[in-house]
Amino acid sequence: MNEEIRMLLKLTAENTKYVAAFSYLKSITDDSVARGYSGSIGREEIETAMRIAGLEEKEIDVIQFDNCKDVAYAKD
Repeated sequence: MNEEIRMLLKLTAENTKYVAAFSYLKSITDDSVARGYSGSIGREEIETAMRIAGLEEKEIDVIQFDNCKDVAYAKD
């Protein structure tokens, strides 16, 4: 198998993990919105999504903006 095919397979597998993680997060927000909540996502849900994506070793910091509470992002 040549190097291009190997890289394509690796990227496809990585992409599949990210799609699964974002689908998980979308299902949570869709459920929250359906119940009349704001659609925010808690720290535990973010950690679960990161585990699904294979990024559990990343640290999660929560930052706050004037118009948005508890926005999370992963540090490199």
